[in-house]
Amino acid sequence: MENATGWGLDTRQLTEFSSLYNTANAAYEANATIEEKNHKTVVAKNEAFKFLREFLRMFIFTLIANRKITNGQLVAMGLRSREYTRREPLPRPPKAPFLEAFTGRRYTIDAYVSAEQLGNTAIYVRERRGYTVVIKYKVEGEDEWREIHSSRLHVRVDFAADEVKKHVTLTAAWSNPRFEYGPWSKEVTVLVN
Repeated sequence: MENATGWGLDTRQLTEFSSLYNTANAAYEANATIEEKNHKTVVAKNEAFKFLREFLRMFIFTLIANRKITNGQLVAMGLRSREYTRREPLPRPPKAPFLEAFTGRRYTIDAYVSAEQLGNTAIYVRERRGYTVVIKYKVEGEDEWREIHSSRLHVRVDFAADEVKKHVTLTAAWSNPRFEYGPWSKEVTVLVN
């Protein structure tokens, strides 16, 4: 490590790190080939990585506490910053979801929302962590839209008995935690059973 003397790092710690790293690397290589892999090589690899992880937990705190190491150098090594960094809010969702709706059991419609996919519409995928689903629907003969907010990709919409045999138009959008909606999906029309 070329910065060891400039940062004032303990040579014993660096020697121990080098030894543990080389042992873990050798154990990994011995366990990597299928022909040589057995119970002994698996146990040796797991044990070597366990000792390396335990050492690194303490060594990382030493690096963070060392004021000779700049904050930029810590971040460049993949360690957390010493400075408080404000989290950026989740932006407004950029894309409209894919919406499917089916007549469900009595007085219900099942709506399925998914992120845009490459050809496979049978698997429902969330757009991104943090986004929730907003489903807007309007019963035939009404002027106002009703909204449902959900964290699930499958939403069951319930209707009253007098709404049976009426068409319902649904559309969906992703929403961030500040309730900023993304673009709305294509409208889907389903009959209430």
